[in-house]
Amino acid sequence: MVRRRKVSEVEYHEEDGMGRLGKDKDEEKQLGGADSLMEVVVGDGRAFWLLVLLYAAQGAPLGITMGSLSFLLKKSFSFSSMGLFSIAMYPYSLKVLWAPLVDAFFVPVFGRRKTWIVPMQTISGLIMIALSYYTPLIVLVDGPHPHSADSLASLPPGAASMTTLVAVFFVLVVVTATQDIAVDGWALTRLAPRNRSYASTCQSIGLNIGFFVSFTVFLALHSPEFCNAYLRSSLTADPHYGLWTLSGYLFFVGMAYLAVTAVLVLFVTEDDDPEGAASVGASGMAAAMDIYRVFLALAKSRNFLRLVAVLLLVKIGFVADDAITPLKLMEAGFKTEDLALVAVIAFPFSIVFAMLAGRWASGPNPFRLFVVAWLVRIGLVFVDGAVVAYYPLLSQPDGSAGTALYVLVVLLSLVSSLASSFMFVVMCGWFARIADPRVGGTILTALNTLSNLGGTWPKPIAMAGVDMLSIPGLVDGYYVVLFGSALAALAIFFAFLRPQLYSLSALSPDSWRVNM
Repeated sequence: MVRRRKVSEVEYHEEDGMGRLGKDKDEEKQLGGADSLMEVVVGDGRAFWLLVLLYAAQGAPLGITMGSLSFLLKKSFSFSSMGLFSIAMYPYSLKVLWAPLVDAFFVPVFGRRKTWIVPMQTISGLIMIALSYYTPLIVLVDGPHPHSADSLASLPPGAASMTTLVAVFFVLVVVTATQDIAVDGWALTRLAPRNRSYASTCQSIGLNIGFFVSFTVFLALHSPEFCNAYLRSSLTADPHYGLWTLSGYLFFVGMAYLAVTAVLVLFVTEDDDPEGAASVGASGMAAAMDIYRVFLALAKSRNFLRLVAVLLLVKIGFVADDAITPLKLMEAGFKTEDLALVAVIAFPFSIVFAMLAGRWASGPNPFRLFVVAWLVRIGLVFVDGAVVAYYPLLSQPDGSAGTALYVLVVLLSLVSSLASSFMFVVMCGWFARIADPRVGGTILTALNTLSNLGGTWPKPIAMAGVDMLSIPGLVDGYYVVLFGSALAALAIFFAFLRPQLYSLSALSPDSWRVNM
């Protein structure tokens, strides 16, 4: 039975609860048969590398917020407080609330997407430059430097409260998330329609690069142990400071942001959006309301609600492993510089994995690969927990990791990177194939937001659970949370998630479109 209803100026068709919406046959043809990655790089090269650059710019502040500071602040705050800091990442999971405004409001002469990307990147750069002078945070992380001013040197380490840090980085993430909305929308029109699944490859490569520099490279160069062991001679060794302070790095990234923004303004034109403003059918607030209506019409469909449930549950099994296991390894004696070196080794592999996944994700049954990768990830939870449990037996007498244990951690990291890359690229590539480019910023942002939220909402619960469930001398709450969440995830996966993934991926792109 087919039901037809009208949502304001938006027509929406449903067939047995699933949207079956009109789509141009030429577009259907264009979406089939994606080029190989090499053909995309050659034929869509400017678009491909521009998107990689813009996603890398996003990865820099996210790497600081999600990665570096989690390690550097752990010495001053409890697991519960660190869970509170994760609230700073929530705007990235809530950006769909203002995504229609980004799709609808723009300056035509400047460009639909550049209208937002340019000011957001400028604000991000200025925020990071300002943070490089924020004394309480710098002292908390870098310590009072002997060459600092007296006011800096005399500041107590606890001068920066967790509430203040959450507020400052919350604002930074809001700005970064807004830039992400515009870049997601641009990816759908910058690449040829048949190559839209490669938007997730651009995103994976770019975010990995930005995150790698802000997390791995920065942590390594911030660590005096790493710098003394690998980068300094015995004559220049400093037992207290690395080569790069948080203050210096934030200033560098802020200036780099401003430089990339200047290049975007001066050398990149936005003349490749034929499905852009004209397809929205209005401008300003009227267009925004139309986009909200389109999104709400789609959001009420049974397919979309099923997808929401999948995205919110699919990552609960390994959130604790990702967020807490590295901290537990460091707590057990695994050196920060060694952990940074593991990430350095894994980085080039993650780029290769993303490229491979981009091609395989464009195949007819990408979610079979997703399921295999998910099972690998959940299996690693149990292996990682065992490594932490037996670390005292496997490590050296001084608590550091020996060669065998270090090689094991590197291999586990590579396998985790491989599985995570395939999961990310398969899911985001599928998002790009089903998102309507006319309101691409909103739809793609909504799907990516739900996917991000699936990995963020359990994190503060897991970290608080470690403290709450720990009984000194008897029970380590880490193992309760780690293994408990993994076992629950396995049950949910086979009972609900896997059948839903196969069912949803079998639907045509028409099932996710709304006529405007």
